[in-house]
Amino acid sequence: MKFDNKASIIIPLLLIATIFIIGASYAWLSYTISSNKNIRIKGTMLDLVLDDKTSEGISINKMIPMTDLDGLEQKAYTFKVQNNGSVDVDYSIYLDDIDLETGEKKIPDEFINYQLSKNNVAGSVNNLGANSRLLKTDLLSAGSTDTYSLKIWINSNATTLISGSKFKTQIRVEAQQKIE
Repeated sequence: MKFDNKASIIIPLLLIATIFIIGASYAWLSYTISSNKNIRIKGTMLDLVLDDKTSEGISINKMIPMTDLDGLEQKAYTFKVQNNGSVDVDYSIYLDDIDLETGEKKIPDEFINYQLSKNNVAGSVNNLGANSRLLKTDLLSAGSTDTYSLKIWINSNATTLISGSKFKTQIRVEAQQKIE
């Protein structure tokens, strides 16, 4: 069997081009952003915006343990998750640690309570140690926005062992286009 010279050149070139296109498509679709400002991810049908007003992160310093009633009176940290695209998005909201300075001690998650409210509907009081830092999983319809407020405080179970400790965290949102 005899191969045509043109075919022996075209087939490897097509194979290389196919591998390049697949690799470039994967790199484009698996884009990761690490920032603490407003973030926008845009594709052909997906346009997701995280509008985080707490760009310096969330810190608990020099706060004393308190009841949940007092904790609910604390300042709320607000942020929005906005879907300007044409497809629905499944998303999850997490709290990630921010590194402490050398010698600083972290307040354990079991002593941190929080309330996450969505679109002015108050959420329940939860303990951070019970949920692996996952605060919420939800669906965001195309063209809609969810506005959140987060209150965080040291619960009344904390002992004097946390004296001088700090808690620094930031919001992370993971989103995935809804596939039907």
